[in-house]
Amino acid sequence: MFIFATLAIGNPRGHENPFLHSMQILWFRVHNMWARYLVKYARDNKFGEEFLDDEFIFNRARHFTIATYQHIVYDEWLPIFLRSKLLRLNRTTIPEYEKNPGYSLYFGRAGYNPSINPQIAHAFQTSAMRFGHTMVTPGIWR
Repeated sequence: MFIFATLAIGNPRGHENPFLHSMQILWFRVHNMWARYLVKYARDNKFGEEFLDDEFIFNRARHFTIATYQHIVYDEWLPIFLRSKLLRLNRTTIPEYEKNPGYSLYFGRAGYNPSINPQIAHAFQTSAMRFGHTMVTPGIWR
């Protein structure tokens, strides 16, 4: 009981697979890295106390962590995964995200529009989860 209590990572299935467990720890650490950076940046630039609030720091670090994950998946993993399809289309990269200059204040990238509903269909989520499960390795390779 003590071992599992100290390794709690917020996902009830996190301990089923060492690879899944290591990925969750990695992203937990990335989140904490962003939080430390934001606190240091706010203090160095003498921002007000509202920028040092725990909730603000947590959520902003969460946003940066999600953006980091999305960058890795969309800009690095997906082109490798879709390489054969891209080659058939005579492309080497995924087409640029449609620029939306009115929303360029979000993380310094144009294209994000907060008025668009980001939810996905339940059927797509189910199939994506099943596909993702087939990509999980049985262990961590050295």
